Amino acid sequence: MSAFKILETKMALPETMSGVALIGIGGPEMLAWCDNLPVPTPSENDVIVMVKAAGVNNTDINTRNGWYSKGD
Repeated sequence: MSAFKILETKMALPETMSGVALIGIGGPEMLAWCDNLPVPTPSENDVIVMVKAAGVNNTDINTRNGWYSKGD
């Protein structure tokens, strides 16, 4: 028997959410607060998790600087 209880709750999702969007390669000036980002639509085996806080790590910084670009 699993130690976790599976709860199936279906609730209405909003159409938009707030968050920070990367709008180009560069420094912090390329991060923009947006109040109208689309909420992703989960597939059959996916879940949506509400994030209250998030951090930034070196991979995020390297991506913003363009070090992980596709060369275009």
